[in-house]
Order: sequence, then C-alpha cells, then structure tokens
Amino acid sequence: MAEEKLSAQPPADAGTEADFGLVTQSGQTRKQTRPQLRTAILSAWQTFIRTFLASATAADARAAIGAISLSDTGSFSGSAAKLTTARTISATGDAAWTASFDGSANVTSTITLSSAGTAGTYGSVTTDAKGRVTAGSVATPIANGGTGATGQTAALTALLGASLVPIANGGTGSAATAMVSLTLQNSWTVAAGGRAAYRKLVDFVYLELRVTGGTATDGTVIATLPAGFRPFSQVVVPVASPPNTALSTTIAGPRIVINTDGTITCANCTNVTIQGFCTFSLT
Repeated sequence: MAEEKLSAQPPADAGTEADFGLVTQSGQTRKQTRPQLRTAILSAWQTFIRTFLASATAADARAAIGAISLSDTGSFSGSAAKLTTARTISATGDAAWTASFDGSANVTSTITLSSAGTAGTYGSVTTDAKGRVTAGSVATPIANGGTGATGQTAALTALLGASLVPIANGGTGSAATAMVSLTLQNSWTVAAGGRAAYRKLVDFVYLELRVTGGTATDGTVIATLPAGFRPFSQVVVPVASPPNTALSTTIAGPRIVINTDGTITCANCTNVTIQGFCTFSLT
C-alpha cells in the first residue's frame, strides 16, 4: 500500500461549513474540516508506528503504546518468558512427582514410585498387565521347578527325603533308614543266626532274608513289604535253599519273587531254610 503524502497546508478541497466539526487541541476547541481531521489522524498514526518500531526496550514500547498499560507497574517482568506467579505441577498414583515452574528455565524433579507391597525375597510372584507385582509367595511351586516348601528343612526334605537332611537342618543325618523287621506269614520264622528285615537307602531298598519252617509251596507268601518299600517292577532273587524239584533245563533253582504289591513269595524252595539278600530300585 503506497504511503500517502501529508502536507502542512490544508487540502484544496477545504469543504463547506457542513463539513466542519469541532476538535479539541491543547485545551482549546476549534473548527476543523473532515479532510483536515483525516490528515491529522494519519500523521499521528505514522508518528506512533515510527516511535514503536524504534523502541529499544520493552518499557519504551509500552510507553509508545501508552493506553494498554492496564495498571502496568512492571508486573509483566519485562517479557512473556516468565510467569508472574510460579505454578506447581504434580502427578500422583503409581508414582508421585512435583515441580515448580515459572517459565524462566527448564525444571526437573525426582519421581518416587508408590509402595505396592512388602519388601522381601519371594520364590513366586504374580504380576498384572503392567508388570507390577500384585502378590508374592516365599515358596516356589513344584510346577515352576521349586519344592513347594517355605523353609530350608522342608525344601531339603522334599528334595532328598528326611533321611538325607543333615541333623543341623532338622533331618536324621543318615542316608538310610534303620533296619525294620518283616512280619513273617504262613508259619515262616527267622532261622538261627539270621534275620528277616529291610531298610531304605535313598531310592533303593535293601532286603535280607534268612527264614525256616514255613509252607514252601510255590507262590506262598513269606512276608509283605509296606508301601514306600515296594519295587517299581517285579524282582526275582536267587536264594540258598535245597530245591524242591531238581534243577534241569526247564526247572529253575530256588528263588524268591518280590512283587509290586510288596508280597515276597517262594519258588522251588523247601522249608529247611531260605537265605538270601538283594537291593532293588523304587523307581
């Protein structure tokens, strides 16, 4: 837009009496034509623009504007880069954070996680969809590769059996149980100088047998082992005993059979004596 040239002289089209209006200047009222008034306004505007653009400071600019002060006493801190009153920004919930900000500089603050449980060591934990631990158990379930126990003694017992747990940890300090006497059946009794007993050694059972005087018919039960001491599969053990039937290519020698139900039976034996011992696996 081209700049309009202003003249100190009234324009040629001075107008009629009806074009005159009253203006006030320097405390006095006088008549002025509308073109003259228009020229005066343009001149004042151009003067303001030149003064405003030449302002070296914010205060000079405000002085040029003048009327926008709105009770301006410098409360704008010289620029809009700083708030008059600092604001506190905060967050709460799973974490807490707060910082004071007035716009004059960057701010940082430490975020603190909210407590969600009791500090400690857990063998198994439960988490929600956000990965937060919502529950915990000291014991690690067997399904997760643990023992399901909450203490050292219980864990060792679950892993090794009580017989292998050291005395200091509540075990027996022995890898084997004591010898336990069998309850003999069908008139069998312990032979002189012998015994009929068993014991467990970790996952194995040791059986010792020296009996006499009972019913020696094949399949007769001599004794029965209790649960926990029975073989995983049938066990046949040769024994020292006069054979009931002479050995041949089709007749096996004297033996006892230990069945999975714990029964110990004789085969091709006599009741003079049956003597033998063996070790078999439980698994």
